[in-house]
Amino acid sequence: MAESSVTSTGGPFPPLRLTTRYPTVFRVRHARTKTGCLTCRNRKKKCNEAKPCCAGCLRGGLNCIWPREVNSDFSLEAPSRELTRDSPDGILQQVSAVKANAAYILTTESSLFLQHYLSEIAVLLPAGTPAQNPFIVYVLPLAENDALLMHSVLAVSGAHLAYKLQNAASVETATSRHYLHTIRGVQKMIASGQVDERRSIQRLMLTLAFLCQYEVLMNAPRATLLLHLRAIRQLFLCLLDRGYNPSILLDELDAFLSFVYEGYAFLVCCNSITPTSGENNLLPYEESLQALRQSSCFGSIFGGAHGLFELIPHVQNLYLRRLTEEVLDVTSPSPEFQALYDELSRLIESWSMESLPGSTSTTLEDGHCTLDSNQRSMAAEVIRNGLRIYLSTSICGSARPTPQTLDFIEEIAKTIVDTVAVLEDSTYASHTVWALVIAGSCLIDEEDRRRLAESLIRSRYKMRHLSAVRKVLELMWADDTEAYGPYGLQLIMQKHDISLSIM
Repeated sequence: MAESSVTSTGGPFPPLRLTTRYPTVFRVRHARTKTGCLTCRNRKKKCNEAKPCCAGCLRGGLNCIWPREVNSDFSLEAPSRELTRDSPDGILQQVSAVKANAAYILTTESSLFLQHYLSEIAVLLPAGTPAQNPFIVYVLPLAENDALLMHSVLAVSGAHLAYKLQNAASVETATSRHYLHTIRGVQKMIASGQVDERRSIQRLMLTLAFLCQYEVLMNAPRATLLLHLRAIRQLFLCLLDRGYNPSILLDELDAFLSFVYEGYAFLVCCNSITPTSGENNLLPYEESLQALRQSSCFGSIFGGAHGLFELIPHVQNLYLRRLTEEVLDVTSPSPEFQALYDELSRLIESWSMESLPGSTSTTLEDGHCTLDSNQRSMAAEVIRNGLRIYLSTSICGSARPTPQTLDFIEEIAKTIVDTVAVLEDSTYASHTVWALVIAGSCLIDEEDRRRLAESLIRSRYKMRHLSAVRKVLELMWADDTEAYGPYGLQLIMQKHDISLSIM
């Protein structure tokens, strides 16, 4: 077989309205419980106070955290790092410090955005329930004294809240202001040559990562998202050029970069939806960066399925290769194509879930952790099935698959829809959107199409890009050209001038 290059490693803002369509009043809700677990307090949910895991946390697959007993040695002047950086009580202490941040007082809605980030965004974005939530542990301490980063965080929170509220013009206006402050701050930072050492690169990376999330949530033009993804890639390459080489024993900066790299890689992989040229090679596959996977926070976004996600751009490139062969009048897949196809198929089928960094076998004895592990495995199988469909359609190029292949793909697509329905209330549903798009582009059965569309409407995430996914799939299903698969989806988006980005 020919040698393969495949390895197993790896905006615009909304229009402003001068007045609201309907009266809009924001009220700060108070916690429904004062004595329950910290997780329910932070989520403002009623807690039945069952230990060691309350009913709400068990049902939602959440990490049930209880207050620690305070001893006489406790000092407010010298709080423990874990309390101030990761626990809900510690979050409240950080909010007090954030109030002096210029971004926090930019608009009357800014404080609401921070509250929404803490209560919803930081809870929704991770896959599973990581021991330490990096969207709090790494983001808040830096944003506390960094107005630029805080603007980007509040822009993301505002983008999500604006979609949920629909008719809150003041929220849209405030969100746009935070986004504009972020864009201008990034431009100023680059123009003034401030990106000259590791800490400033770290700051810019995280700010750009939040800009990318904003652009997905606002359904901004894809070109804008790709611009910022390329900028993050360039910053990683810049670090490597300057001698950055994470060791096995990762320090705090390495752990932070691991979080940024995982979020960046996730956006690159899950936006490799269609065989579109000019979007490949966004991931820096330098061997030295693989050490970042050993960070205790790695897996908080991929949920342990990074090995599968990193195959997505490879399948996308293979799809492009077959389309190029068609242009060159190569009627059947070339031997080189077939060799790569076989290798990718082997990697997809042989992949197995690795233990997340920092996990131990004893943790699986807890009932909640067993549920978490089962859901994590189910979500990974959704991605594997999405890859099976993507690979099976790649060999067809622009042609419709044979009846036998159509039946094979339809069965896998149904399995994806069924599994995602089971995971509907799970935190691991956060990274299954890519597979749903791939499956939706191939579904033929009307009932399965309806179920997929309804699952996007019911999604606990309530994000704008999920509505965009549903609309583009419905356009595809209604199209009289019988467009099929990722290539057909690409044709539909071109036909209707649609830009689609997901996370």
